[in-house]
Amino acid sequence: MSLLLAVILGGLLLSACGGPTDKPDSQWNQPVNAAPAPDGWVNGKDGAFRIQIPPNYLDAYDAVSGQKLPDAQVILSLPSDLALNGYIPALVIDHAKATSDPDVVKATLKEDDIYKDFTEFTVLHPTKVEGLNVLSMSWKYRYQEVEMTAFMTMVSGNNHAYALKQDVPDYALETYKPIIDTVLKTWTWNEPQK
Repeated sequence: MSLLLAVILGGLLLSACGGPTDKPDSQWNQPVNAAPAPDGWVNGKDGAFRIQIPPNYLDAYDAVSGQKLPDAQVILSLPSDLALNGYIPALVIDHAKATSDPDVVKATLKEDDIYKDFTEFTVLHPTKVEGLNVLSMSWKYRYQEVEMTAFMTMVSGNNHAYALKQDVPDYALETYKPIIDTVLKTWTWNEPQK
């Protein structure tokens, strides 16, 4: 479990990366009073969006004390009995600053304790989602002697911006494919409730 938590925490520190937004801070990432998510779905903690939980995944926000992570909106993971050599797949969605510049992300990676020695930074072809600006990327790094690949997609729209991030040990890439695209395809903005 230590690998999972350390990588989640590292991802949360990175999620604030990005260039300046064109919206004043007072209008950006404001909470939304949303209706409860339907069964099989989960709302972001700020209420602005909901996503469908992929098959076999669980809402793990409370299990990893998500409330102690200031920008965490959603944390999904497989159950611990599906761990592969100590790795439990998890996806973290955090608040982020809107950016469409991979160079800004790379500069932030160089300052991060976990990712600073990254290699093979690649801009990926993102899933197209109506109403979202999307930038997807991946990079390689080593964490506690384990070769890892990080996948991150920055999304913005509706005066909100988020980073969807999943770190996968290279030995588990064939078994546990990242679920970011699966989650993005179900992304729904919540209508504010009165």
